[in-house]
Amino acid sequence: MAHKNQPIRFSNTLAGSQQEEWPPLVSPPTLFRYLTTERAKEVLRDNRLYLCSPNSFNDPFDCRLRPGFAGSKAEYKRIGLLLAKGTKPNASRQALRGMVAKVRDKLNPMAFEKLYDSWESQLLNKSGMLCLTEWSNDLLMWSHYADKHTGVCLQFEHILGRDLLGNAMPVRYVDSYPGFSFVRTFAQIHNLEQQSEALVEFGKVLFLTKSTHWAYEKEWRLIDFPIDGQPRYGSRNFAPHALIGVILGCKMNDDCRGEILALVKQREPVPSIYQAAKKDREFALQIRRFE
Repeated sequence: MAHKNQPIRFSNTLAGSQQEEWPPLVSPPTLFRYLTTERAKEVLRDNRLYLCSPNSFNDPFDCRLRPGFAGSKAEYKRIGLLLAKGTKPNASRQALRGMVAKVRDKLNPMAFEKLYDSWESQLLNKSGMLCLTEWSNDLLMWSHYADKHTGVCLQFEHILGRDLLGNAMPVRYVDSYPGFSFVRTFAQIHNLEQQSEALVEFGKVLFLTKSTHWAYEKEWRLIDFPIDGQPRYGSRNFAPHALIGVILGCKMNDDCRGEILALVKQREPVPSIYQAAKKDREFALQIRRFE
């Protein structure tokens, strides 16, 4: 189950963070998904993976990072002008200046914090997310996500840009809370030339930044944003060939093992089957071919 990783560089920056570099990361050839036996049966039978709402996550910081809301007079003025142009794109300069003057006092940190709370609620309530990992033998993830080692770990082919899982992106683990500005992002979003890039960058900070306490998970995430305002959580089809391996938990009982094996052997192509087992004199698992 060991693989040589090919390095893929991400030349990204954190939105509003003084051009802080996103560190170079590697893209593994496969990614894994830990599941209970019942969930694994559904995936094997239907070729569908479930994207959940970020509201269901157990980490209170996950996808709930708070940006800064203070802005300079120049930034507030620029935002007022962008809003005015959006309301009346054909208005004269004098008319636009008058519109900006009327809203200037309303553009303050409290107003942007209130706006962000509404925006955050929409993102958390309606986004869909699939969490994957680079590891197939982590003791904690088998315990937490695969029903105390009685479940399954599925191995998927991962090629950047190809099929459903090719759109997954790596989580960035940090020691310090990221500093990023919602005021600056808001201004960029209302500038059509910067809108797409600003949304992507802000989304990376919000949804792909976690504390180093979680670094052991080596997580990758497939994220579906509610750009059209509609909920994006729910099931998604994946190509049958993308599932290349099925790992059985070390505490799976014989009945569940028989059901999983029957579903695996019905697939085309048939994925490889592995068994997780405790190592004799280590706090570790070995993943070996099932016989």
